[in-house]
Amino acid sequence: MVVGFVDRSNWRCKFAVPGNGFAGAQARRARGAASSSFALFRKRAIFGGRELRHAVPHQSDSLHQTKSRVARREFMTVKSNTEWKMWGRTDPLWAVSAWKGKNKGGPSPWTDREFYELGRSDWSDFFVHWAKYGIDNRVGLEIGCGAGRLTGPMAGYFHTVHALDVSEGMIDYARTHVTGENVSFHIVTGTEIPLHDASVTAVFSTHVFQHLDSIDDAGSYFREIHRVLGMGGSMMVHLPILVWPVDAGRSVRLHYQCIRFLAGFGKALRRRAISRGRFIPFMEMRAYPLEYLYDTLRECGFRDIEISVFVTKSNDHPHPFVMARKGE
Repeated sequence: MVVGFVDRSNWRCKFAVPGNGFAGAQARRARGAASSSFALFRKRAIFGGRELRHAVPHQSDSLHQTKSRVARREFMTVKSNTEWKMWGRTDPLWAVSAWKGKNKGGPSPWTDREFYELGRSDWSDFFVHWAKYGIDNRVGLEIGCGAGRLTGPMAGYFHTVHALDVSEGMIDYARTHVTGENVSFHIVTGTEIPLHDASVTAVFSTHVFQHLDSIDDAGSYFREIHRVLGMGGSMMVHLPILVWPVDAGRSVRLHYQCIRFLAGFGKALRRRAISRGRFIPFMEMRAYPLEYLYDTLRECGFRDIEISVFVTKSNDHPHPFVMARKGE
């Protein structure tokens, strides 16, 4: 058995190797492999509710090599794509709107008419709040369009709509039911947005960022949103928001981090099962620290950052959104 722990005094990964013999040999081999794997070690800490991750270079690495590795990760395939490709094939409507009993095989599965009517109702709620903030309706971008629940209503407002999703099954379903000539669908694999710089005037996303595997994926998306937005363009992104209690001590935050860390093992096992042809239905659920949102969006170059929470008529459920504008 190899016992791994982090020495917080210098943030290096250490391994305790028990005994000799077969177990000891296994442990030593694992330690050797791990020393290579941890050459680019991601340290995690909680400061003021924000999760910080840093690349720690191996002693023999140059600063240029470290930056290159971090840059290459920027547009790597998002791990949560694995389950969402399966959702697109198995139950694209319920995966987008996971209402009780509306799944395939449930007592009252979604019909196309109900599903797209839900989209029109929710868009009317979202639009009211976004319009108060300010929208330019020339070119809209939807990140995570799914089966097109909101793409259709958006096409009725924007002159041009670009809709992105990672799931071929979702995109195929959306193309069948959203047929406006002003809509272009794009299949993506990572956080890179396949559009030119400053080519859109507004960006929208709902029930997507909560399913991303990593907080880093969200940061990469925010940088891409800033890149494709024109000056003065705005975004409206739905995502659960985490606010620590004022008296929350370090132990509370570390407990939360431990839970997130352990949950990662379950996700890895389920994704491994999917790669072997067995789908164990699950969805990643993630919340974003309030301080992280403000710090990250400012670093990206956004201004006029606002948090808006309101209920939708369809289910009377509160929806938190972050809105921001690209600085001029």
